[in-house]
Amino acid sequence: MAKQRAFFIVGHEDWGKSWTLRALTGGLHRSVTINGRKVQIKRMSNDDKFTQRRVWLSKRRAAKHPRFLAAFCPKLVPPDDSAKMLIDIVRRQYTLYFWVLERSQKSGSLMPRAEIGAMRTLGTVRLFPGRATPATRATDLRKFLGMHV
Repeated sequence: MAKQRAFFIVGHEDWGKSWTLRALTGGLHRSVTINGRKVQIKRMSNDDKFTQRRVWLSKRRAAKHPRFLAAFCPKLVPPDDSAKMLIDIVRRQYTLYFWVLERSQKSGSLMPRAEIGAMRTLGTVRLFPGRATPATRATDLRKFLGMHV
């Protein structure tokens, strides 16, 4: 059986992940339909409440949850054991897709190239360049999801 799809909206703390998800779903909904397929959403990032995130990801079963989108803080370089553990849990059953905020929407800080490189070794990566409104980011994220759901 082919692996199902796990999507991550990637950025560091306070980079605009939550506002992008809110714009994507039109509020605080826990799922969104893309190309007629339901995508479950987890807004809380691994840098918020790690234990809850680990439990949530551990309970994902590809047969029951074929697609999900989760916020993710990429503490992959140097490897943060918690971030790596979360990815390892998911990649056993899912093909990984990363939609990455290349720049903080507040401060303008850039995502380190080493972290982007680490994600590229794990799955498909789409970089969202620059700063934009949540609606503009959500439109780009929706297109990315639409290409891969």
